This record gives sequence, structure tokens and C-alpha cells, in this order.
Amino acid sequence: MKRFLYYFGCTVIMGFVFYLGVKYQIRLEEKADITFDLMSVLLFSAVFPIFIGMSLRLPKLIVEIKENKQWKFDWIKIVAVGVPPYISRYSQYCLTILR
Repeated sequence: MKRFLYYFGCTVIMGFVFYLGVKYQIRLEEKADITFDLMSVLLFSAVFPIFIGMSLRLPKLIVEIKENKQWKFDWIKIVAVGVPPYISRYSQYCLTILR
């Protein structure tokens, strides 16, 4: 029951952070429509998913630290899943700068 409440609490907090982030991104997009400044929207849309991904891993990391488990990092997964979206977003960022 304790573990359930821990994960449930983390899920509620992450859901709230995600909600606030999406709300902020919508506000940035509305401001960009008025001022024609896309830099803040692109920067936020590049950094926010990384922050969410790190935050989603945080509860498991805390459990592993408490159990003194060895930290693992799967390079194959990060290259296969994480790099292509980053390259896609970065290319959009570069195209916006060049305009």
C-alpha cells in the first residue's frame, strides 16, 4: 500500500507539472502569434519534453538509490528513441534561426 501511494503521488504531481507545462506552452504560442518571435516556443518545446522524461524516471531512481542498486544507462535505447526526435526539433530550431 505504501508503494502504491508513493507512485500514485508521483503520478499526480507529474500530471500537474505536465498540465502546467502545456498551459505555459499554449501561452507562449499565443504570444509568438502576436510578436512573431518563435524562439521562446521552440526552446521550450525542446527542453520541456526532456524535463518531463527525467521527471518520469525520478521515482524509480529514488527507489534504486534507497535500495543501493547500481545505476544503469541504456545507450542503445537513448540513441534509438531519444536522438531522432531531438534531431528533428533541432533542425526546426536551425531553420527558424536562418529565416
